[in-house]
Amino acid sequence: MNDKSASRQKAVSQSSVRQTPRRNPAIPHVDAAAYLKRLERRKQGYQRKYYAMYTSVAHAIVTDPRLMTVPFDDHMVHRGDGVFEVFLCRDGALYNLDAHLDRLEISARALQLPLPMDRDTLVYYIMQTVQTGGQPDCTVRVNLSRGPGGFSVNPFEAVAPQVYIVAYQPTPPFMLKQPAGATAAIYSKPLRHFTRPVIKSCNYLFNVMMKLEADARGVDFTIARDENGYFAEGATASLAFVTRHGDLLFPRPRHILRGTTAARAKTLARALVRQRVLRGVWQADLSLATLRSATELLLFGTTITVAPVTELNRRRIGNGKPGPIASALFKALERDIDSNPALRLPVWKSRHSTRDTRHHGDSS
Repeated sequence: MNDKSASRQKAVSQSSVRQTPRRNPAIPHVDAAAYLKRLERRKQGYQRKYYAMYTSVAHAIVTDPRLMTVPFDDHMVHRGDGVFEVFLCRDGALYNLDAHLDRLEISARALQLPLPMDRDTLVYYIMQTVQTGGQPDCTVRVNLSRGPGGFSVNPFEAVAPQVYIVAYQPTPPFMLKQPAGATAAIYSKPLRHFTRPVIKSCNYLFNVMMKLEADARGVDFTIARDENGYFAEGATASLAFVTRHGDLLFPRPRHILRGTTAARAKTLARALVRQRVLRGVWQADLSLATLRSATELLLFGTTITVAPVTELNRRRIGNGKPGPIASALFKALERDIDSNPALRLPVWKSRHSTRDTRHHGDSS
């Protein structure tokens, strides 16, 4: 046998070895009770952060994390066919709920996805879920899905839309976690929405890629620009620049999701204009030239409130420290969340106040 034949024989032999099935232990076939016991043995520490979940599939609220599941054949799971909102419950009151439910309904209409209950009933279910969770300070997520019924792309095979509501542990505002400010980088790809930007859909793959790149580059956030090179938004945050002339500039909304926290920041910033701390609040095309004249770069979001970016692409913004507008808007937003009766829907009575401990939870 020559060397070439020997090599071929060796390759065939190795291939045969690779194709020989391994003797793996059999996967057990279990009933529901045994399945839950196996989940109990595999319980993870992070599940302690989940307080309660409502599912319209069973029309029930559960507090056992083992039961906080979504059917695998729900089109939200295998097609991203659903919409969602996230908002705060602070000191036993839901904050800015109407703005979030307005946006949820706009998103749902755009996907021709009907809510399976009226708005008052949805609010009641939200309040019941938070109450059952027993924590007057929490984050609340509402997902509206196409529903279960099969695995094709056809939305009409779904039996009926479903609602899932989860109350879970909140994270502290960014400026309490990182008072020195945030680092950021410009995302390497132009902003791409798989759906219209008015839709807050469950397809967040682009946003996930932005977060992966932030981690790879060692920064807190990445910021996307649109196809024209104008600054647009972060992975889960709206943005604004403060210019050296005292203008607070937000991106034009044509390519971005309208942020509820950014909308409140715009409203609250008018007081800073009246006080002549700011010259004005505007929408504009935010270019690299705009950035060069910026003294502050701010990110806004439900869970971060305000994050002042002090470094972008390793270049300092302003003096490299959180600026006065970030500080003023953070204080204004926190007051708004804590004490604006027009935007707070009480879930509990005042005896549940937890003002001294609300930011002491796990921030991960």
